This record gives sequence, structure tokens and C-alpha cells, in this order.
Amino acid sequence: MTDEQARVDPRTRRTLEALTAAMAELLPTTPLRQISVARLCRTAGIHRTTFYKHYDTVGEVAAVVVEDLTEGLSPTTGGSDDTFAQWLDALLGYVGARRVVLTGLLGPEGDPALVRALCDHLVDRAEDYLRAAVARQGGEDVGTDLRTAARVVGFASYGAVEATLADGLEVRADSYLAALPMPWSDLLAPVPVGV
Repeated sequence: MTDEQARVDPRTRRTLEALTAAMAELLPTTPLRQISVARLCRTAGIHRTTFYKHYDTVGEVAAVVVEDLTEGLSPTTGGSDDTFAQWLDALLGYVGARRVVLTGLLGPEGDPALVRALCDHLVDRAEDYLRAAVARQGGEDVGTDLRTAARVVGFASYGAVEATLADGLEVRADSYLAALPMPWSDLLAPVPVGV
């Protein structure tokens, strides 16, 4: 069975949902690294054989949860003119709604590899938006290498995710992007209505 088929198979999906719910129950009191397969399965109400049919480690389940976070999000309007700020607002809303689980996965007691995977995704997404914005403006120079600019925005965006997780703040992308004193930060912000 391919990964794609496993994601679509209803039994596999139910297993992942049960494991995700069990993680949500365990993470507020137990660091991710201390959650064993046996304990996760017991809490999820699934047999270890079922777990090992789909995953090798608890970390793999956590990685799927974070992967769903990054792959499942689309900007709120769904059009080709969406901005990075709209996409980031959708991400921050998703993070805020799943704060309990995601704090345990991406917070201080979480997995550094998962944090880095999310940061890399944020950098890649920022670079995509920056390139598209520069192309719309006729290839105008942004004063720095786009990959460097994307890293600044991507890692700053992780700071917004962390503020949402750690402090429970409702961070708005447009306000934090406007606070970046960079000549290219306006390329990522929403276009004012009527422009």
C-alpha cells in the first residue's frame, strides 16, 4: 500500500485520528519523548499490532500530525492572488485551534526535528510568495537574495507560531509582517482594498 492509499483508507485514517486524540490527551502532562508506543496505543484504544502496521515510532505519528498542518492548509480565499499574510493567518488559526497537541509537538518539550521541518516549510512558502510578488512587480530587486529574505520571514513566522503556542496569543500576520523593517515586507502583506 502506498502512502497516498494509506492516507485515504478509512481504517488508517481512524487509526491516525485515535492516535492524534491520544496524543492530545497525553501531551499536556507528558513530554513527547516520554510517550511510549504502549501508552499511546492504550490511550488510543488500539492494539500495538495495528500501530506497527502503520508506524514504527511515536515520532512518526507526531510527524504526520505536523505534516497535516503544513500540507492541509490553503489560504482563506483560495485564489491565485492570495498573499503570504492570508496563508499565515490560516496557519496561525489552525495552530491556535490545536494548541494543546501542537504545543507538545512543537513547543519546548516537543521534537526539534519537527520544529525544523515546520521552519523549513515556512521558509519555502515565504520564498514562493516572494518570488510570485517580485514577478508581479516586473522582477524588481528586493535588495537582497530572495532565499535570505525567505529565511528571515520563515523563521519570523515560526516566532508567530511559537507566540500562538506558548502564550496563546492571537497573532495576526499583517501586524507582524508590517513590523519587519525590510524593504520587501510589503510584498507579503495584503493588498489594500481598492488597489
